Amino acid sequence: MNPWLWLWGGLTAASCAYYLAVIFAGRRFRRALQRAPVTRNRPPVSILKPLRGVDARLAENLRSHAELDYPAYELVFGVADPADPALEKVEELRAAYPQLPMQVHVCGVASEGNAKVALLEELAAAAKHDVLLVDDGDIRLAPADLARLADELTPEVGLVSTLYRAQPGGTAASGFDALWISSDFPGQALTGAYLAGLSFALGAAMLFRKTDLERIGGFAAIRPYLADDYELGRRVAELGRPVRLSSVVVETVLGSPGWGEVWRRHLRWSRTIRASRPGGHAGFGVTFGSLWAALLWATGGPVWPLAVAVCGRIAASAHTAALLQARLGWKPLAAPLGELWSAAVWLWSFTGREVVWRGRRLRLDGHGRITGRLN
Repeated sequence: MNPWLWLWGGLTAASCAYYLAVIFAGRRFRRALQRAPVTRNRPPVSILKPLRGVDARLAENLRSHAELDYPAYELVFGVADPADPALEKVEELRAAYPQLPMQVHVCGVASEGNAKVALLEELAAAAKHDVLLVDDGDIRLAPADLARLADELTPEVGLVSTLYRAQPGGTAASGFDALWISSDFPGQALTGAYLAGLSFALGAAMLFRKTDLERIGGFAAIRPYLADDYELGRRVAELGRPVRLSSVVVETVLGSPGWGEVWRRHLRWSRTIRASRPGGHAGFGVTFGSLWAALLWATGGPVWPLAVAVCGRIAASAHTAALLQARLGWKPLAAPLGELWSAAVWLWSFTGREVVWRGRRLRLDGHGRITGRLN
């Protein structure tokens, strides 16, 4: 028998098993939501918001942080450039909510390493409270989110990390990006968390204690790394302080990117994962069932595995999107095409270590550290 049939057939079978694992992990996550701890542990919180430029609907995203149903918290904003237009949105927020404690810091441009983490170093030092929440400018919170996160930061938990869904912008590329963020990526995260345990953090929103941050060397210890969320969670977990996947699902608001911008962002994510978790990155190959089944058919195999793989991918994506309450409409039907895109990104990620992040071209070493800026 043609050895390629065995290879493509084996990969197709592994991919279909992965789709079942995604659905199983989603069902387990749903059950965990119903058992989420309610400790009523509501300590004061400092929300650290590093900003650069005006993300899509930034004013609304910031306003969601000013309308949280939580007894005591402060907002700590940071920018690198005093001319950053995000400062105008922050000042508008301060004028609209004068009763809410806010700090605004202009930190200067970082000379090396991760520019966002350089901001977080200064914001953490200025924070007045021991419990810190870190999220980006494109994240929108619901009024109850902070209270639910705080309830889950029990004394034995070191960090609470959230999944996220995406609200698409006005382009086809944005709609595709929202599909990937709201179904493919969380499916990978849930499956990894339940099969291998969660020993890292997802960067959408992270709640943790300043005392634990100091024990790992502060943000300065992870400043050389592009995947700061991964490094933060990994190092907290190594303290013997578990990372918990929250019942909270936050929302990221996308702009209107073109296909080139989406490609560069996905390639950055893929190459960052390759550097941070090379084994896990290689394992992503078993998630591309539509590709392997198509190759099986093209090399003389039957067509029914392709139909099974396509249906499996659609079912896994639709199940995950529904779990996260993502408003994607018919988009999960396009998940097999999105899978082919992801396979292309994954294969291309092995061709180099350069990434583009916020308009800057960076080079990574084999451990995910930023070794140089190319522009």
